[in-house]
Amino acid sequence: MQFGGLKALNNVDLSIKRDTIHGLIGPSGSGKSTMMNVLTGIYKPTTGNVLYAGETVVGKTSSDIALSDIARTFQNVQLFGEMTAIPTHGPAAKPKDDPAVKAAYLGGAGGH
Repeated sequence: MQFGGLKALNNVDLSIKRDTIHGLIGPSGSGKSTMMNVLTGIYKPTTGNVLYAGETVVGKTSSDIALSDIARTFQNVQLFGEMTAIPTHGPAAKPKDDPAVKAAYLGGAGGH
């Protein structure tokens, strides 16, 4: 991903196993937000491709990408200041597809 003469992401190769959750860490300015924006369709990569389940997601809307189970959360604690950790992830989850997520989100099965 390039912005003018600045290469924000260069030669990135990332593989993630199905049914896993990951975090992306690094120092300020290292490209974390840019990477998430590329993966979720906010930015279209200037070169390369993003594949999910063998198909490209480049050019799809962020909504379509989220519906295919690629989602993100934001670091704005003011959005859900009165909630505990698990319910704040509800908007990014698909509770109808995962009974454990649904139970946690709705306050059952240990989701306090």
